[in-house]
Amino acid sequence: MASNSRFFQSLPDSVSLRTAYGGDHETLRMKAIRPYIEKIRKAWMSNEGYRTLMSNTRVYFRKLDIPDDVKNPFTKLLEGFRDYGDLDMSRPQKPLVEQFDAIELYTAEKSFDHLYSLITKTLRHEESNVVELQVVATLVELLTIDLYNLRFSQIGHPMYANFEGVTFRGLSVTAKELEEYKAILARPELAKRNFSVPLGLLSSSTDEKIMEEFSKSTHNDEKRPIRLHLTIHIHGVDPALLKEYRALYPDSVVTSICAMPVGHISPHGEKEILLRGPFFHMISMESGDINGRPCEKLVVVMMNANRDHGMEHASDTGAKEKQRQCFLRAVSASKFEVCAAIAETHAPQDAEAYRALQNDILQQLRDVDGINAIIDGRLAEHRVKNVATWLGGALQKSYPRYYAEKRVKWQTMIREENWKESDKILKAEYEWKKRDWYNVGKLTDHGEELVDDNLTLLHILATKPPPSSGEQEKFECWERLMDGACRPEVWKTVKSFDSARIMAHELAHRHGNEYLMERLQPRIVHVVDPSALQNLEAQLHKIMTEKFGKFGVFASLLNLEVEWVLDVKLYEVDVGQVLHRKTEIRLASNLPPLQNRTNSYCRN
Repeated sequence: MASNSRFFQSLPDSVSLRTAYGGDHETLRMKAIRPYIEKIRKAWMSNEGYRTLMSNTRVYFRKLDIPDDVKNPFTKLLEGFRDYGDLDMSRPQKPLVEQFDAIELYTAEKSFDHLYSLITKTLRHEESNVVELQVVATLVELLTIDLYNLRFSQIGHPMYANFEGVTFRGLSVTAKELEEYKAILARPELAKRNFSVPLGLLSSSTDEKIMEEFSKSTHNDEKRPIRLHLTIHIHGVDPALLKEYRALYPDSVVTSICAMPVGHISPHGEKEILLRGPFFHMISMESGDINGRPCEKLVVVMMNANRDHGMEHASDTGAKEKQRQCFLRAVSASKFEVCAAIAETHAPQDAEAYRALQNDILQQLRDVDGINAIIDGRLAEHRVKNVATWLGGALQKSYPRYYAEKRVKWQTMIREENWKESDKILKAEYEWKKRDWYNVGKLTDHGEELVDDNLTLLHILATKPPPSSGEQEKFECWERLMDGACRPEVWKTVKSFDSARIMAHELAHRHGNEYLMERLQPRIVHVVDPSALQNLEAQLHKIMTEKFGKFGVFASLLNLEVEWVLDVKLYEVDVGQVLHRKTEIRLASNLPPLQNRTNSYCRN
């Protein structure tokens, strides 16, 4: 278990300490902070303004004693230019839109302590130092850009495009701080049972065990004796409301970077979901104890939607203020719908009141904004589809370094049949990403040409017999890996990334593992003429070869429609497989890879 300060930081804990704000406090704090955000973003638009921001940040931290292993990557972050991936600012140097140094620094313990803890300290003060607020706004904007661009690096994956789900946060609090949480929950106006961390960031995890580890933090039991467990229900804006809002304000950039999976960038992983500027609405609190120590279970709702983008300026004046208020109403109507559904389980006495709040805001949307969306009332049940993802290229340098290091370790472990370590890596992964580890090939430091004996875990398992009965632990790990390999979401039509180009069930047959053949056999629902498939692939290859690297054009390919395949999504650069969503056509082919990319496939 990593000892990460960002998990232990006192955000959010106390309204009186100004580390979190609720109700009117929240409105006043955001009004005070917004001018600094706008000032930073306006300066960002020019090369001279950008360099001044970075220079001021560099000068501020120069007076502090920062170790070299933090200073060096921080210096790298402040060099060159960092921009939103969908903006062309005509910089003299090409911005690094696929590097995530700001997130990496935030999630590393030492650099958080020396750099990003400034955010926490600055926001505690009612009247913050102007210079510090500008530096903090610059640091947060660098993080915001990284989070925004992270969506592009995970093309087509809904968990990055719009994370929805349950995440957890554990911390220790004092009795005074706990009373302030209870005071927020006791507010007679349900609409004001909320608190936020304006401009701040919080770490959470999809793993409850991580929450429990961080809340027990025995080193400060005396000062902060109460364990606090936050269960955070995260949702996006109702699709119908969002559609009408975008039609009304097509220039508005709506983002979903309030909750982003950053486990592949963090040195510790922890199945982390980074919460940016979170706004929490409290539903319930339940008292209990763990091993004799008081523990409070707090259930909150958080919306993953904002307008944090470099093109959003003057958000509290003129037409932009009208736009902001409309967006706020759409978010609030969605939030109260989710609150009502969550309250049915945790605070049934409040459910109807939340529905009344939602209806009031929907009426305001009709009267003030002319939005008459039909709401189906099932937003709280909505979850993004669990889909396969773009596995990316084979060059080690094209990935965040901690993830690349893990991948290199992975390929060593599976080749050595170290099932225990392989199982350990898989256990530490997000649930929706585990499938990918069965289908990834080798990472290299040289060209991305095919490498002999480049087998995925799926293929290696097909070639090996199970461990002997005398190796109980090894056998149990192997069995879990094999069970995972046989799950339907792991793609059996993937061919080995070597000159043999062979599927796992064929390898099982060659190696005499007949009992695996049926479990690894792809299920072809509908046979398609290979020539038709080859023609389709040739056309898609041509488009990608010509357009790859231009985010807007490549993103548009994600919703490409052809005569017989609707809504094809490209999760890999080579198109070797296509799954038809409506008719469940699953196909396989054997085309050579595009230059500089791994042998891969398209799947939906």
